[in-house]
Amino acid sequence: MPEETSAKCRNHSALMEAMDRINQRWGKGAVAVGSAVQVGAWGMRQERRTGMCTTQLDQVPVAR
Repeated sequence: MPEETSAKCRNHSALMEAMDRINQRWGKGAVAVGSAVQVGAWGMRQERRTGMCTTQLDQVPVAR
């Protein structure tokens, strides 16, 4: 098992080094670990959303 743990640490080290290089090139926060939730940093853009919600199949447009 210690060999397995050592291999996992190496894999994570390579990942973290890659993330560091990307963030150095593209700016701080360009990439981040998905489990590190940043509250308020992201939100849906809804300025083009219509007030009408299509809930019936006969109202859905058909592309031909």
